[in-house]
Amino acid sequence: APVAMSVRTDGWQFEESASEGVNAADRDQEVRAGTSPRGDRRKSNQPSLRSDGTRSVTFASEKNVLEEPNTHIHRGLFEEEDGNDGPDHCGSQFVLLERHPFRLAWSIVVCMLLGYTATAFLYRFIFCTFHIGPTGIEPIGEDDVGWKVVDATVDALFWVDLVVTFFLSYKDSRGREIDSMKVIAVHYLRFYFWINLVACLPEEAFSGIINASQSSSGASGNTGDAGSSIDLAVTRVYRLQRISRLARLARVTRLVKVAHLMSTSEVWKWFQALRGVRVVNFIVGLMWALHLMACGWYLCAALHDDVAETWVARRSVDSQNRTLLEQGPFEQWLVSMYFVLTVFTTVGFGDISAGTEAEIMYVAWTMLVGAVVHSIIISEVIGIVTSTDEVQKAIDKQLALIDAYAAHTQLSPDTTKEMKAEIAWRAKKWTISGCFDKREMKELITGKFMPRWLIAKVPTSIFNGALLRNHFLRCVSSVPPRLPCLLAVHLLACDFEPGEVLYQMGDYAFQIYLVTAGTFAHVGRPSRRGGLDAMESDESRLEVAPAASVGGAAAAAGEIALSGTNHCSESGELYPYLLFSHSSYFGDTEVLRGRPRLSTVRCERRGGGLTLHKTDFQEIQELFPQFAAQWAFRMRRRERHRKEALSLLTKPTNFMVLGATLIQRAWRLKRLNAIPEQRRAEARLSELSCANQLWHRRSSAVAQTAGMDGRSSAGIGALRLEVEGLRMEIRQLIREQRKSRLEPAARGTTSVQFYVDPDSISV
Repeated sequence: APVAMSVRTDGWQFEESASEGVNAADRDQEVRAGTSPRGDRRKSNQPSLRSDGTRSVTFASEKNVLEEPNTHIHRGLFEEEDGNDGPDHCGSQFVLLERHPFRLAWSIVVCMLLGYTATAFLYRFIFCTFHIGPTGIEPIGEDDVGWKVVDATVDALFWVDLVVTFFLSYKDSRGREIDSMKVIAVHYLRFYFWINLVACLPEEAFSGIINASQSSSGASGNTGDAGSSIDLAVTRVYRLQRISRLARLARVTRLVKVAHLMSTSEVWKWFQALRGVRVVNFIVGLMWALHLMACGWYLCAALHDDVAETWVARRSVDSQNRTLLEQGPFEQWLVSMYFVLTVFTTVGFGDISAGTEAEIMYVAWTMLVGAVVHSIIISEVIGIVTSTDEVQKAIDKQLALIDAYAAHTQLSPDTTKEMKAEIAWRAKKWTISGCFDKREMKELITGKFMPRWLIAKVPTSIFNGALLRNHFLRCVSSVPPRLPCLLAVHLLACDFEPGEVLYQMGDYAFQIYLVTAGTFAHVGRPSRRGGLDAMESDESRLEVAPAASVGGAAAAAGEIALSGTNHCSESGELYPYLLFSHSSYFGDTEVLRGRPRLSTVRCERRGGGLTLHKTDFQEIQELFPQFAAQWAFRMRRRERHRKEALSLLTKPTNFMVLGATLIQRAWRLKRLNAIPEQRRAEARLSELSCANQLWHRRSSAVAQTAGMDGRSSAGIGALRLEVEGLRMEIRQLIREQRKSRLEPAARGTTSVQFYVDPDSISV
């Protein structure tokens, strides 16, 4: 039987089948609103076996996605893998996910620790602890209290990180974040834990190992000069135990996770895209590689038995033939960096050369590393220049088309210059934002490479959720997850300035506009009998001069809003009569009918939107034909609403006054609709009050009759039933009033009182 996965929330159900030959678009038609037709009302996330051999899992949700567009379509994850019922989430409440604020802060702290270990610690360890003087190794600064405090603090923080890592999630080979403490512990104990443990061990642990080895060497019977040689070697090995701290550099892999978190920030993406920043990254990487190799080059000389034979003793620093042995740690580090840099970039200048066997071997290794590093740097620099050339190549192609068109149509030089400036700016923005092959992306979405649960999560993140909140999709019932994904492939984000005309009356319809920000409006010419659709007489005058200051802009806006003439454009001819704000859309009427534009649309306040081309919309309709009728029905309703709004355009007004008028009109209409309901509620309360008085009189009569004929129990029971029914009816009426948020009017208020004479109905 084919294995299937079903993910359902309240109002949404997605099903995925592994059977062959099922098209993704056809599977999307199976998505439907409401509960499952099988009557599945379970609220647990445990899988169940259907009668057809498929396996399903249900996830509970509190809200309908249609009513709350911000609600995630996909609330859970179920995967069928190696017979497991689902993912392991053991102790997940104690695990810090990648986007947790504390984890991001701790990653920054670890980065600082790694930076200290890779730079200052290496410098102090190599050039201070193993400092070479004229008489041999002369340690410098080992008793400095300040550096001891720094080292103790770093060691303590690394111990903390050794434990904290057990509570940090990681991503597996499929890119899924694992939050099970058991799985995290097994993964951590396989490799990285032992490296970090060795890096955290104190110096006393290594000194004990060295003392044990020294004792065993002394027991072998070596004495005299041989013993002194062994003591010297052991002393050097004791100093080498501090190299174990370099194992902390294995945690540099965590920097990749920090970079991944920072890649979600738009500011960080913009910062990384700068050419200067990328070049600085390569320079910093090269300097660190030079520093690392320079430390190794100096260590070759420090570990030699006779320092007079090393390159440090052969290097002269002045005309008096003073050698590098008489210089301080910084001068020795600088000369070592200089030598490694010459080997990296060239074959050296001959002023410093290798003499001992260890130095010859290390120089050969340095030349190999330098060849690789040099190649990487050159290739990356070429990549930066090439990527810049690709952007400029795309811009030049657009400009060449403008030049050819201008020559063909004999455009004026000023018009050609303006066109080239605008096209160059927009083409650069489009190229940098990223271009992709639409056909390949559609195949990826509709193919088998993207699982169903991942497709269900994508729509809530497309354009920061603006697409799913737009009425263009909210008017469609039971939106399948692939519809917004495929729709986003064809959408293009655009920005519009105030006064910019998006399309004119009579233009051919090419685009549908989905508003994400700002205010747009249908504009027309007002008249006493109603407005008339018209075209802008002079679009060249739509340029809006910038305000001199914020105060001047506010004053100008207030003057426009409160002006008696209500002029909202320099042309003074066309005025708004129907507004569109965020989550709205327009331009669909002419696209669906295949007719020229029936009206003119203008941007009233700076904003942005998503444009959908006519051919792309037709392709979406072919993939999802069940929604074409719903879009057409909504189009007809919107067109009738537009004509009604146009008929109310009897005098000039700007979009701010129009917006305030529409709000007042809607509020008054709501109040008018509420008055009849309030009157009906008052009449019903009056009827109940009269009924209460009648039932009270009957209760007295029934009580008197029951006392005379001895049938008091039956009469009292009937009376209580009637009173209880009356109370329930009153409570229901009060609940309905609260639900509709209606308050009784000051005039005509009816009070209802319930009372029962205890003397007449007492049992």
